[in-house]
Amino acid sequence: MRSIVVTGGLGFLGQYVTEALRRAYPGTRVKIAARGHRPFIVPGIEGDGRVEIEYGTELSDADGLARRFEGADAVVHAAAEVSFLTRDRERLLEANATGTRNVVDACARSGVRRLLHVSSTAALGYSDDPERPADETLRYDWRKARGFAYMLSKRLAETEALGALAHGLDVVVANPSSIYGPGDPRAWPLFEAVAGGKLPALMPCGFAVVDVRDAASGIALVLGKGVRGERYLLTGGNHTYTGLMASIARAVGTEAPRRTLPRWLGPPLSAAAGLAERLASGTPRLSRELVAPGFRWRYFSSAKAERELGWRPVRDIDETMRDSIAYWRAAGGTAGDIFGGAKS
Repeated sequence: MRSIVVTGGLGFLGQYVTEALRRAYPGTRVKIAARGHRPFIVPGIEGDGRVEIEYGTELSDADGLARRFEGADAVVHAAAEVSFLTRDRERLLEANATGTRNVVDACARSGVRRLLHVSSTAALGYSDDPERPADETLRYDWRKARGFAYMLSKRLAETEALGALAHGLDVVVANPSSIYGPGDPRAWPLFEAVAGGKLPALMPCGFAVVDVRDAASGIALVLGKGVRGERYLLTGGNHTYTGLMASIARAVGTEAPRRTLPRWLGPPLSAAAGLAERLASGTPRLSRELVAPGFRWRYFSSAKAERELGWRPVRDIDETMRDSIAYWRAAGGTAGDIFGGAKS
């Protein structure tokens, strides 16, 4: 490939994806299509003559996207909106679902041959079975998506991308699980809470986690070796919430809480969080979409990516948390926004 465009290439995941593409395709030019300026968290991108950054990219502007894609052999669509607030439902659907439709249209108009859609395990839903991690064949349960705007928006975005197969576009999908790693301010409130002993209890849940550097290397492999029309889950391992908090506590040098909430508290606490979100005058501290998954098992398997692509996650959860917290402390140890934002 001579040229690759990365939407959202200045976001947290996007910067690591850009770096992984630089390493995997040393003779290829990489264009970052970004909405606006963001701090560089990955050394080497800024000042690399093979990396071009084009600001002012809007997923709502199909014409602008087509101009940015001209001459590209492939597009890695990593831009997305992230929020766990019910009030952001329309914004999520517009950015993620309609935005992906515009990316697909721009690829067709500009002659792009291959589209890698960076989705999420959220697009598959969850099995709620800790004994049987879900894989790419998990049947999506639309009932579970009701009331979970982010999960719904990711599923609809993936549907838009794969729908382009019928029109001749070579589409492949990467589904990373929950991503942690150096430079992501969305995790900083959690680090601050554990370090300050402000976490009163643990959630009775578990979920799949992947280091951002491993996810990025997997995405580069999916681009080069992924089979047309297939999706590939990328996860570094499945962890209980208790295990994750213990890893963070070790990294910050404190003790994690020992009390775990009973699972029967899930429905009333989720309902209370939803009510608090609706009544909040400003940005709420909790939401139903944050609380409810804390009582579910969201385990996934990356066996397909390991088997077919040769991908292997190389960092365990302790290394990921040590590196993440070292970055957080170097940045001043201040909390970020737990509800996230645009990955641009």
